[in-house]
Amino acid sequence: MNQEAPVEDLLCLNSTTLLSCGESGIKCWNLAAGRCYRTMNNFTKTVTCLYDAGERGILAGSMDGHVKVFDTASENWDVKFGWKFGSGVLSCGISPNQKHLVVGLNSGLLTIRTRKTEPRVKQGVKQQKSHAFARMIRGAEYRGESEYHILDDSVKNNNRKLKQFERDLNAFKWSDALDHSLLPALSKELTVTCMEELRKRGKIRVALSGRDASTLEPLLTWCLKTIDDPRDVHLIADYLSCVMDMYTDLIERQPVLEDLVSSIEEKVDLEIQRCKEARRIMGMLELLSV
Repeated sequence: MNQEAPVEDLLCLNSTTLLSCGESGIKCWNLAAGRCYRTMNNFTKTVTCLYDAGERGILAGSMDGHVKVFDTASENWDVKFGWKFGSGVLSCGISPNQKHLVVGLNSGLLTIRTRKTEPRVKQGVKQQKSHAFARMIRGAEYRGESEYHILDDSVKNNNRKLKQFERDLNAFKWSDALDHSLLPALSKELTVTCMEELRKRGKIRVALSGRDASTLEPLLTWCLKTIDDPRDVHLIADYLSCVMDMYTDLIERQPVLEDLVSSIEEKVDLEIQRCKEARRIMGMLELLSV
């Protein structure tokens, strides 16, 4: 049997099969026939070591820094896995439990690589919480010593019941939301909240469309009561401008609506006069403070 190169290592697989390596090739010999029946040239430099890993295949290391695993179960002994190291490989081996790969390098280093064999958590199975999470929730279940225990059997309901106008907003019923926000039972803050939400969504005209005198009267009445609050002037002005633009003819035909609009106009004029008086007083005070 002629390797045609210096033999670096020999490996006997069974009583009739022998592997030899030299230069960049590995040869498989049939001892009974005395001939080579397979040659593997999968390396670029000299193959230095062989190792039998059993069912996992044959390991071969080379001076090019590669350790390759040949699948002996396949027809052509294909390479199914490999590792790359920083320098040439002189020897290699696997621990009996198939967990550790040990490689000796020509740089003088002994490299050990460990395969993780912990079973993965199956789908649907809750994974154990980490120590960091345990530290974070530590003490959350502590209720004090026995003499300090307070028993409270009352059921706490954290679900806040939505107002009718909030349910209308969630259902995109803009006109109904405006009507329900103008009910006398609701506070001014809730009414402003609903009207602000309609303005933010750009639905003022949609909420005001299709109205008559009976449905416009609550809105104008609320505007008359609230127009003197400077915090809501811009909001009320947006709604009144849309009402005057959409229902001018209806207001002229309905005395009730016309009276409300006139009252709003008078109140606006009164507030303007008050603002002018306040500015005059501020000017006088500034002169006195000089």
